[in-house]
Amino acid sequence: MSSATALVSDADSKDTREGEDVTLECRFAPQLSSQNNTYFWGRTRSSTFENVAIQQAPLDPNYRVDFRPEQGRYDLVISNTSFDRDNGQFECQVRAAGSGRNLHSQAYNLTVLTVPGPPRITPGPSPSATEGKVLELSCSSRGGSPEPLVRWYKEGSNYPLEANIASRNSVTTAVLSLTPSRTDDGVVYRCVVR
Repeated sequence: MSSATALVSDADSKDTREGEDVTLECRFAPQLSSQNNTYFWGRTRSSTFENVAIQQAPLDPNYRVDFRPEQGRYDLVISNTSFDRDNGQFECQVRAAGSGRNLHSQAYNLTVLTVPGPPRITPGPSPSATEGKVLELSCSSRGGSPEPLVRWYKEGSNYPLEANIASRNSVTTAVLSLTPSRTDDGVVYRCVVR
């Protein structure tokens, strides 16, 4: 198993709301500071790794580092978090100068929480149905991190109905298939996005 695979499985999870500040802590044995080591933070998004800080120098204006190696501290402070920029895995590494041997690593899966869009219902808010013919009601919401939960409810019930859920390109959709009968005349269904 490669070290990258191990880091992903050992990563701590951290959530923050978009626009807030967050600190990712990196703590290591202070005695490592007596050696000539390289310290860096990296970010992986969509399978692409890039450095975001090397030693005391952040490589993004929204990032700064709290770099105190004599205390075993190398924290990454992200201000004004953004889903597009910051949602992904961050990794702190301390490597031996010369050999590049990994002396310490610590990883975080950072989830930047965003509000999903309002529900959009098709074929419209008041579809007509024919007794015995299948009617599909579709409820969609765009965006949201993590992916929103889209559910259908029959009026008067707190229990969600079974629906097929699909997510494509940041749109989450729940499709409710009904075969109406006369007893369904005037029944109201509602879609909830959380």
